[in-house]
Amino acid sequence: MGLIEQQVSDFVGKVQTAGKRLADFSRSVTERESEILQGVKQLSGLLDKHDHLAKEERGSMKKLLGDSLSHYQNLLQAWARLVEERIEGKEFINQFEKSVILAVFGTVNAGKSTMGNFIAGVPFVESPVQAPAPVPAFYVYDFSESSKDRGERPLAENRFKENIVQETSTIQYFTLENGLTWVDTPGIHSLDQEYEDLAKKYVNYADLILFVVSSSSPGKADEIAELERLTQKEKQLLVAITKSDLIESDVVDGKEVKRVVPKSIHDRQAQEQYVDGLIRSKGIDRNLKDRKFISLSSRLAKLALMEQDEERFRQSGYPALYEQIGGVLTEHALELKTDRPRREMNALIHEMMDGYEWNGKRIDGIRDIGKSFQGISEEIQQKVELLRRMHTDLFLEVRMNKEARIESELTSLGYRFDGGEAIGSEQITKVMEKELLEELNRLIPIKLGKVLADFEHVQLSSLPLFIDASFAGTYREFAYTEYTTSETTRDPRGIIERFQSFFLDKKFTELKVREMKKIKQMRIGNNLSAVMEQVFDQVEQQLEPFVKAIMEELIEAYFYEQRNTLNEVQQALKQFADKLQTLTYQKGEVRDEQLIHSH
Repeated sequence: MGLIEQQVSDFVGKVQTAGKRLADFSRSVTERESEILQGVKQLSGLLDKHDHLAKEERGSMKKLLGDSLSHYQNLLQAWARLVEERIEGKEFINQFEKSVILAVFGTVNAGKSTMGNFIAGVPFVESPVQAPAPVPAFYVYDFSESSKDRGERPLAENRFKENIVQETSTIQYFTLENGLTWVDTPGIHSLDQEYEDLAKKYVNYADLILFVVSSSSPGKADEIAELERLTQKEKQLLVAITKSDLIESDVVDGKEVKRVVPKSIHDRQAQEQYVDGLIRSKGIDRNLKDRKFISLSSRLAKLALMEQDEERFRQSGYPALYEQIGGVLTEHALELKTDRPRREMNALIHEMMDGYEWNGKRIDGIRDIGKSFQGISEEIQQKVELLRRMHTDLFLEVRMNKEARIESELTSLGYRFDGGEAIGSEQITKVMEKELLEELNRLIPIKLGKVLADFEHVQLSSLPLFIDASFAGTYREFAYTEYTTSETTRDPRGIIERFQSFFLDKKFTELKVREMKKIKQMRIGNNLSAVMEQVFDQVEQQLEPFVKAIMEELIEAYFYEQRNTLNEVQQALKQFADKLQTLTYQKGEVRDEQLIHSH
């Protein structure tokens, strides 16, 4: 590879690298915006299925939740519109940020078109020097009312027309290897409004302004005035003084031979210093970030290609032009090129996170929305804790309210027992279940209705209660003496009884009284007091956990949808916030396609 090919190839290589990096960056911007829009739409869709909550009874927790969801649903839809508008309005702006913009200005016949064709590689097609890249497509903006193809269209010749002597009022451009867009414009002052607006955009986004003047009369008044209009913003300026060559005549073998030679170094420096002096005299230099000058000869460059003359190519000034343009293709320059889109993307993410102004109204950000839903969650949790503490009060109130009634019912059972009816656990349990269910069904709506505005209680039909108690009689012991008599034989007493006993064999008897101490039990009533004590002890053991379980079931039934909805929304908000953080551009992040695709 010759030196000319190497120099051109190095330049095109820089353009290709810049094109790839900017393409990667442009894709990352598009993907970020797409992911943000997708995330917002997912959040908005997530809330759609809960809009029935907004139709609940006014003042209820479900209504409160529904109103909040409806409010934030509208907010997220507004966000979706904002992101969509940014994407729709971003495409034309992206055109200027997808490549390095080199805006070329100059008067007619200054050599702009020839320079542009050379950078695009047009002269290489007809030369023995191999071009490192194909000639790009050339385009022109046509905003004239008479044109059928109004707008952007390809140039039929696929090159800029050279040696035009009449001022044109069109903007033409090409993009080399997706990295460098060369924009040829006749100047802002010579354009219609639409052309002027487009030209100003190119100037605004230009990474380098190339101002072309002819060596024959550099720095004319109208050129300096045009330059003054172009440099209202801090930009890099490269002034190219074209046609910096001379035609020398010589006699060779008796014949006059003409040849193109570069202007002397002294003459080139003098013309560059002259233009610089004019710029400084007008104060234009104060508006410039940087300014450089270069003397060029396209005639020398074309001859150098045809003759593969490396020295003549150097003298043409094009290697220096490649170097100057390459200065805006560096990594640092690309960071500056992508700085505005990165800042805008980060600003959008910041708005999404922390809120923003929209039509004079403050729109909450993800953090604010998260705090609002967290507040609703905390309010629900407070009510849950209140209901859980309420079960003890409810149990005690049921017992207190029914204590007299239960005692009366148990007394009635005692009378029935005293009347001879067997009264056991089954009968006692049935009475207790009836009384307790009645009071629970009365108190639960009253108690919970004070906490839950839209509470609807389903009547309890049974109570898992078993009272292990039964009625029995009560007895008292009485002590008494029992007397018994018995006839027993006795010895005869006196002479007569002894005579009768001896001679007549008469038997004599007597009555004997026996005394026996005994104890007798007598029924004096029933065990009502003991039954009552057993009943209330067992009610306390069984009813309190039952009431607690009822409250937990009611809490679960009442807050199930609210809790699930809030958990779902809060999780989605957190995931979206985390996603936004990962989509934030970090300092110096240009080549980040791997970062994007890894998410």
